[in-house]
Amino acid sequence: MFYFIRHGETALNAIDGINEFDTPLNEKGREQVIASSEKLKGLGIEYVYASDTLRTVQTAEIVNKVAELNLEIQLDARLREFGLGDFEGVGKLEELKSRYNEIYRDPEKFGVEKPEDAFNRIASFFADMEKKNLTENACVVCHGGIMHMINYVYHNSEFNLKHFTKLASKEFKNAEIMQLDLTIPRDKRQNYS
Repeated sequence: MFYFIRHGETALNAIDGINEFDTPLNEKGREQVIASSEKLKGLGIEYVYASDTLRTVQTAEIVNKVAELNLEIQLDARLREFGLGDFEGVGKLEELKSRYNEIYRDPEKFGVEKPEDAFNRIASFFADMEKKNLTENACVVCHGGIMHMINYVYHNSEFNLKHFTKLASKEFKNAEIMQLDLTIPRDKRQNYS
């Protein structure tokens, strides 16, 4: 079983802002991660992966300690949040959501990562896990937006922007855990709908 956990809250999350690469957790975020980490104790987790941003590294360190894993944290840039270009550190999530169609018609204009590129990097992460036969229990610390793509890639072998946009409306809360079983063959996984 893979346990994907969103990083804890940051000061920018608290005001509905868009994080930068080096945004740290705030006190509430650390408390959220401690609470979620308790749920990961005793699950036989053998690997810890994390996005290479400050907030996910801090989250992974807390999970590693509180869940008593004592494992090497393996950083992987493919687990980063969607690249939000001009909006990082200065934009608000509501602004981004209200301009979604405009932004994704011409993402390069705003320096925003194309969703297809995010799909490909997450698909690459899963392919590497499957190549290494890493179906054992693992904890993967990442970001709220990219957790949608992780869930989408888990259930779909090809990307469809309209389908993804329709399904990505659920908000993952800070320190929320999502479980995905990589031992289930792709053709046996329920559709993400």
